[in-house]
Amino acid sequence: MDNCGVCMKVACCAPCMSCVVIDAVIEKGMGYVIACMCFNPLFCVCPDGCLLAPCVRNRLAEKYGIEESNCHSCLVSYCCGSCSLCQMVQEIEERSVPGGQSME
Repeated sequence: MDNCGVCMKVACCAPCMSCVVIDAVIEKGMGYVIACMCFNPLFCVCPDGCLLAPCVRNRLAEKYGIEESNCHSCLVSYCCGSCSLCQMVQEIEERSVPGGQSME
């Protein structure tokens, strides 16, 4: 993780950043606000131990063709949920900007 801006966003507003991640991995048609209202409480109440965090991480890896085992997703999510969230937000930002550069 070489993007301090992403880490600062997660440190200052983890619930907002988890909305960004959740919105990126849910099926199209379900909007940002609905995703946050439905899933964010589960994801943010216990970011270092929530059952939803590894599932979201796995879905993001699947969506972007990143090879990651379920075990690795669980370990990263449970041992350091903030680091996991930073990685996911950075991956989304890099892939959402033409040329692969971060939005910072």
